[in-house]
Amino acid sequence: MLLESDDANAHERGPEHDWRESYYCNFCDPHSDLCGVAWQGARPNAGHGEAVFVLCDGASNLIRSVDPHVPIAPSADPARKIGSQEFVCVESWRRWDVRFEQPEAKIEVNWTQMSDVCDWDWEDLTNSKHFQAAGTVKVSGHVAGRRIAFNGYGERDRAWGARNYGPLKYSVFMTAQFPDDVAVHAFVLRDAEGVFRLFGYIHREGTTRGLARCEVTVKYAGERGPPSSGSYLLIDDIGRRVEIENFALLNHVGFGAADSDGSQLSSDLSGTRSLMFLTFQRFTRRDGVQGRGMIDLNCWVGQQEAHFVSAAPPIYSTLYPFGRRR
Repeated sequence: MLLESDDANAHERGPEHDWRESYYCNFCDPHSDLCGVAWQGARPNAGHGEAVFVLCDGASNLIRSVDPHVPIAPSADPARKIGSQEFVCVESWRRWDVRFEQPEAKIEVNWTQMSDVCDWDWEDLTNSKHFQAAGTVKVSGHVAGRRIAFNGYGERDRAWGARNYGPLKYSVFMTAQFPDDVAVHAFVLRDAEGVFRLFGYIHREGTTRGLARCEVTVKYAGERGPPSSGSYLLIDDIGRRVEIENFALLNHVGFGAADSDGSQLSSDLSGTRSLMFLTFQRFTRRDGVQGRGMIDLNCWVGQQEAHFVSAAPPIYSTLYPFGRRR
């Protein structure tokens, strides 16, 4: 269950070595291949955190700031500012700013909520919480003399609790936004029994509903590579459909993790069995409308799925109207 206070406030730290308080926001221009992500997590019990800020123009990297081992004092409270980036709560649930600054680059992302808030309700699988929502973004700043300014879309999430990525043999997190204010999110996790558990929503015409079915076909850039192309069929609990005829990889960031301690991420993927990718994708719906978004993958080498279906019942996600102005 989510509380009204869960968005703005830090959470009571658990005893786990891999306990983490994290912040995430992706952002994209629906009319070009400008896209980016800010992702950070504080692990005070482990003494470090992760800080990722990437801005790309298709395959070209404009900013690629990736540090999975930012030192954090064990006694420190989980921070919204890690390294060169910071998350700022302007209005709980409704509005957040993301700021990144280095000598040659300064970017600000103003995020405003569009959808209901989706709580994964996955506590029977993991001792952590996770929620997210789709929104609109205003992005401004500069990179090495190039001015960056666009209005677009983005997905923001918050999570806290024990987060160990290494044991995840296969899970796929997808968000996509389209210029007609359609937004979708699907997170599919293959559990220990081999069941593809589904979380997520469809947001269309101002209404957010939970996902009831997700059918995915995906190709990968090799056995150690990210999702490179494929399709999605998404159906919500009142029968509305979003058919993504094709997605195509624009850019990505990859990590390796130890099977047993996936809280220790590494930018070297060559010697690990556990892989993690943050990927920027261009999505094309069956009606020809193009959007942008991300597909993030956790898997073990050799465990990639080429095709799978996940369907309710049950519907695990719970939707909350926190922050919505009706």
